[in-house]
Amino acid sequence: MQYFLVSGGLFMVISPTMCIPIQGESNVLRLFGRLLNIYNKDEDMLVSSTFSDEYIDLCDNLSSSTCTGQEKSSALQRLEKAITKQPWLVTNEATIADALVLSTLKKHCQLKQCPHLKNWFDKNFNTVI
Repeated sequence: MQYFLVSGGLFMVISPTMCIPIQGESNVLRLFGRLLNIYNKDEDMLVSSTFSDEYIDLCDNLSSSTCTGQEKSSALQRLEKAITKQPWLVTNEATIADALVLSTLKKHCQLKQCPHLKNWFDKNFNTVI
């Protein structure tokens, strides 16, 4: 396994003979989460995996150079709504999706328009990451 930090983000090749790249922090994290069976700890794996994938895909979009201001605003509002219902995005405990969202918010987002999301970020960033 080889991985590189390239201009578009993280780039990893699992099998040099097949040269199938896994590109982007979200996809690398998703792979490791599944390989290490830490994707989530919820008993209802299908539902929580679906929600985790939704937030991981949202992070992939937020970190994309093609993400428009409207798309970013919509994604932040989706996160803002989600964290007002429970302390973490997917379950009652931090998951891999929470870690990726915190990382993505740190790198790519201004949280001025999302007070609940900003409070959640400030409270949890140093705990999870």
